[in-house]
Amino acid sequence: MFITTEAVVFEKPAEQAAADAAGGHGHSHGPGGHSH
Repeated sequence: MFITTEAVVFEKPAEQAAADAAGGHGHSHGPGGHSH
């Protein structure tokens, strides 16, 4: 299980990496924002 603080720190780069792997699918909001 993930710790809340640790999950937040890990989730941002993970989503960005997933977006890059998907060819930039969706759009990001703000610097280091989440992708849709």
